[in-house]
Amino acid sequence: MKKLFVAATVLVLFTGLISSPSVRGDGPARAVDSSPHRIALIDMARVFKNYKKFEAMRDELKGELQKSEERFKGMAEIIKKEQAELKGYKEGSEEYSRVEKSLLTHTTQAEAFRKSQQRELIRKEAQIYKTIYLEVSDAVEKYATHFNFTLVLRFSADGVEGDQNPEDVMRGLNKQVVYYRPSEDITNAICEFLNRRYQRMAAAPADANAPAAH
Repeated sequence: MKKLFVAATVLVLFTGLISSPSVRGDGPARAVDSSPHRIALIDMARVFKNYKKFEAMRDELKGELQKSEERFKGMAEIIKKEQAELKGYKEGSEEYSRVEKSLLTHTTQAEAFRKSQQRELIRKEAQIYKTIYLEVSDAVEKYATHFNFTLVLRFSADGVEGDQNPEDVMRGLNKQVVYYRPSEDITNAICEFLNRRYQRMAAAPADANAPAAH
C-alpha cells in the first residue's frame, strides 16, 4: 500500500512537471526574430569608382603630389648644377671642398624631402579611403535599415566572360557569389545616395558662424 502511494505521488509530480509552462515552452522564452532574412550585395570597387567625392579628394591629392614633384625637381636641378660645377675644380682645393659640402647638404635634403613626401602621400591616401569607406558604411546601414535588409555582403559584379589573363579567370572562378538577383545589388542606389548628398553639401554656402569641424 505504501509503495502504491509513493508511486502515485511520483506520477502526480511527474505529470505536473510535464505540464509546467516552463517545460512545455508556453511560458516566457527568449525572444527570437522570426522575420525572414533579406540579403543585399554591394560592389565596393564600383562605389569608390563612381563616388564623386572620392574622385575630388583624389584629384586634390594629385595636385599636392604634383607640387611636391615640382619642388623636388627644383632641388634636383640645384644638385645637377653643383655636380657639374664640382668637375671644374681641382679635388682638394678650397672651391672643390665648398661645392662638395654644399652638394652633400642639398643631396641629403632632397632625399629626406622625397622620403617624407612618400610617407605623407601614403598617410593621406589611406585617410581618403578610410573617410569614403566610413561614409559608404553609414549609407549602407541607413539603406538596409529602411528596406529591411538583414545582411549586406561585398561582391564583384564583374564576370569572367571577357577575362583573358589566367589569373583574372581564376580570381573570377573563386568569387563567393555565383548567382544573385539584380534587385539584391544595391550598388547603384548607394552611389546615387552618396552623390546626391555630396552635391548638396558642395553646393551649400559655407556658414561663417558654424563651429569648426574636428
